[in-house]
Amino acid sequence: MSTYYVTQTNGGLESIPWTRVSAGDEIRIVGNITPPSVNKSLGCYVRICKPVTIKMTELDSISNYSLAVTNGVVFDGGSYNGVGFRVPAGVSNLTWKNINFNGIMADGTLAQYILRFGKETGGPDDPPVPLADNNGQFDVLVENCSFKNALHGGVYALSPGVKNLTVRKCKFEDMGKTPGSNTFLHDGHAIGMQGGINNIIEDNIINGCYGDAIASWTGSQSMSHIIRRNIIRDTHAGKTKGTAISFSSSSNNKVFADVIIQDNIIDNVFDSNGIGIGGDCVFEVFGNTVSNVFGEGFSFSNFVPRIVGKFYDNELKNISKRFFFANWNLGGTDFIKNVEIDKNTYIGTTETSPKEFYLRGYHGDFTGWQAAGYDINGIRA
Repeated sequence: MSTYYVTQTNGGLESIPWTRVSAGDEIRIVGNITPPSVNKSLGCYVRICKPVTIKMTELDSISNYSLAVTNGVVFDGGSYNGVGFRVPAGVSNLTWKNINFNGIMADGTLAQYILRFGKETGGPDDPPVPLADNNGQFDVLVENCSFKNALHGGVYALSPGVKNLTVRKCKFEDMGKTPGSNTFLHDGHAIGMQGGINNIIEDNIINGCYGDAIASWTGSQSMSHIIRRNIIRDTHAGKTKGTAISFSSSSNNKVFADVIIQDNIIDNVFDSNGIGIGGDCVFEVFGNTVSNVFGEGFSFSNFVPRIVGKFYDNELKNISKRFFFANWNLGGTDFIKNVEIDKNTYIGTTETSPKEFYLRGYHGDFTGWQAAGYDINGIRA
């Protein structure tokens, strides 16, 4: 393995000698690298054309570039300020780790996205680029990174999504909010997934999203997602709504299969619900703590007749509206036969008390809820 050093004085990123660089080499960034001239909308375009590691210390940074990547590139360390990443369809085995991302662009505006995947290219304000097919990316790891100042998303996967996306031990702050403004043009997600397979979102800290903090919706088939051990605080409505964890679908052909939402801590949801699932879904929700929610603690809406799920061992505390709300059109399917609800703990008084639970055929208090067959081993405190 060879190491190539890049500084501002030796020509910056444009000086990397790609004809000599081999797969597995390290590109070491030293100091602060900015392009020689900045297009304030897009930055300076550089192609990372071989599977190398772009390495920086916490004191080093790259600003106002648009970086196109190929298979096997690793970005490790440092700060990326107003940097967009072009990730073509079908690209695989990508890693971003130990990085501080800041979406403030060269002209002072905020990036739409920081890391964007899917059938379009990724990065803040990148124009659409025609692709040969609609295949998404696969085998993507985002680990131990921090994200702030993006209008639409920190990590954002457009249809058809990413296969084997892992976002782990990252921190997200103030997604969707323009500093000094109360106008929201978008819903700002910490993590947004429009489809995808085998996505794992775990051990992240999310503070201050203006929109659904972790959101998945089905522009394409979506299955085998695990959302676990995340801490989500201070979720607000953006342009439309702001649920802490949201999975939604409105198409008979787009099914959420094997969605696990486990051991998350959700606190202070100001304008919407704690956990929301909508549409055709196979799910398991357990071990979560949901507190101080303006809307419903758990909200379920369904538009098509295929539902299988479990909701158990959760604690819901200080919920303004109802602890559990399910509103759907099942076309005759019996909800209780397909969804197991038990061993949950409900604490505090809601605004709708005593009608704190709503399900087709039942709207009332906890005693009636148990009599209807739900939470037989649950606790109302």
